[in-house]
Amino acid sequence: MVITTGRAALALYAVKPDAATAKAIKKANDNSPDCIAINGEGKEIRIEFELLASHFRAHQHDPHGCDLIVCWHNDWAECPVPVLSLRNVVVERAPWAVRDLMDSGIHEGQWTLFEFIEHASSQYGRHDAVELAYRLIEVVKLYPGVFRAEMGTGDKIPTLGVCLLRGGTRRVYTLQAGGKLYVDFTRIKAGTVRSELRNRLAILNPHVMTKSWPVFPISTSGDREVLIESLKWLGHTLLRSSI
Repeated sequence: MVITTGRAALALYAVKPDAATAKAIKKANDNSPDCIAINGEGKEIRIEFELLASHFRAHQHDPHGCDLIVCWHNDWAECPVPVLSLRNVVVERAPWAVRDLMDSGIHEGQWTLFEFIEHASSQYGRHDAVELAYRLIEVVKLYPGVFRAEMGTGDKIPTLGVCLLRGGTRRVYTLQAGGKLYVDFTRIKAGTVRSELRNRLAILNPHVMTKSWPVFPISTSGDREVLIESLKWLGHTLLRSSI
């Protein structure tokens, strides 16, 4: 399991609400606030679930309509609403689980995944990069013999790379914390696979057919979905082939 959304944070919290803030979840909602819980005094509290605390601001929620933000990682020091970071709770009670939830299978370089998250969300304000990073990692885990996730070695901007273990060499997808994603088509050996991947990504960048290392937008959910589906297709294709 990888914590990738506010709903995933809700699922983790629902298993065992933190004793300091809630005894039980009374009701889950489809709109804000995400749920109503009962605290230790028997009073109702309004809770919003986010992947990162700063997503509360990005989603333009009303601080006056929320008593507590429950998130995986608190990246908003000046948040006007009390914040419970589930990562901190897990680190305290079961530190081994953090490695399983977040870093399993990721080869670290100059940066760690947490540093990537902090730079993307706090320094660059690119919550879309954080979401895409988690989703790329999920796809990598679906194809362990095809892909490997690794953190970048550059000293300026944290990056997360998806490397080929078969059908090519080294990094094929590179995501920067600043919100840029590059695909290096030269790393893919098979010309037919390379051409089809270009075709699948042409909707995001019309220059994909002429550049060896084009950059792709990630700002909309549609952009990110195309990128994720292209990586899934590549993994499935390489897994089935004898390349």
